Amino acid sequence: MNEIENNNTVEITLQAACDYELGYVGVALLELVCHLTYPLVFNKLRTQEQLGYIVSANARKTAGDVRGFCIEFQSNTALPTILEE
Repeated sequence: MNEIENNNTVEITLQAACDYELGYVGVALLELVCHLTYPLVFNKLRTQEQLGYIVSANARKTAGDVRGFCIEFQSNTALPTILEE
């Protein structure tokens, strides 16, 4: 732990599948889930629990066209182990 820097970041990615396996409908459903989840995640983690000042939920595309659901947040009030819970 760095004594000068008090920010902690956690990113949780739940892998779905590649574009070929998901198809157009699967990609659209993943994007829709992310779009609908963002306000819930923001409200719970930032507004109610006040854990982070950067809170995001989005679809992530990685190497090999693999898509996933990603929640990320940054906090200066809690350690990563608390943020992961």
